[in-house]
Amino acid sequence: MLVFLQKRYATRLAIAHVNYQLRGEESEKDELFVRELAKRYRVPCFVRRYPKNSRKDDEESLRDFRYTFFSALSKKHHFDTIALGHQQDDQAETFLMNLLRGSGPLGLASMLPKHGDYIRPLLDTPREDILRYLAVRGLAFNSDVSNTKTRYTRNRIRHELIPLLQKRFNPNIVATLARSAALFGDLSRKYEENHDMCPVTYHEDTAHFSRVHFCALQTGSQKTLLREIMRTLSGTRYTPTQAILDEFRKVIAATKKPSASVMSGPLKCERNHDTVFLSYSPF
Repeated sequence: MLVFLQKRYATRLAIAHVNYQLRGEESEKDELFVRELAKRYRVPCFVRRYPKNSRKDDEESLRDFRYTFFSALSKKHHFDTIALGHQQDDQAETFLMNLLRGSGPLGLASMLPKHGDYIRPLLDTPREDILRYLAVRGLAFNSDVSNTKTRYTRNRIRHELIPLLQKRFNPNIVATLARSAALFGDLSRKYEENHDMCPVTYHEDTAHFSRVHFCALQTGSQKTLLREIMRTLSGTRYTPTQAILDEFRKVIAATKKPSASVMSGPLKCERNHDTVFLSYSPF
């Protein structure tokens, strides 16, 4: 699709691939498949390998590694946009993941079609339609066998929860959940309209803003601003829960002490008098 659009809009394309080296020969075959695909379409291909000696093979660590690679590659080679392959089924799974994690209305917006430098052109397209297109066009593709393993939360949702919901409650549950995510996205954008009242300054992996300006916002706008900052700092890798947002808001609003701080995973919120600092450290 992007190769076709490249001809129409005279854009410059490249493929980025991460080989996690977690599936032995299959991981090598996936990398070879991507390299050959790039060669066939005459598109530059950049590959990075996840360290074999790393003990972190959880979803969050792998995602952090992948997005860090994408961002660094984009900056180095001056690409304007990073296109991700998420589709409608992924959106439905993310919606359920965030719901089960305790995310509020803003977290249920799930993945956005566009956020910063990242775009998701296939977000409204069902997985079934993509597979049908590949079959009609006779295009080869690889399936990651790790997607069938239920050790990961997303895979359990994909293979256990969603089929149950389809069978017992709503056969069109995937499209329904994706529409719900879009509605929450509209709500999020309404809250974002007030963000100009609290300017945010970014510097590398840190952002800071005025506590006074922040407290003047409505609760919904405060939460969307915090979420926006966290997603920007993490390159859309990290989605905070409702509990984390409330905890950060308490630290920002507290006035008994001149300074206070709290950490949650890779995120840190620190207030020093009227200045609030947010930072993200994935490793």
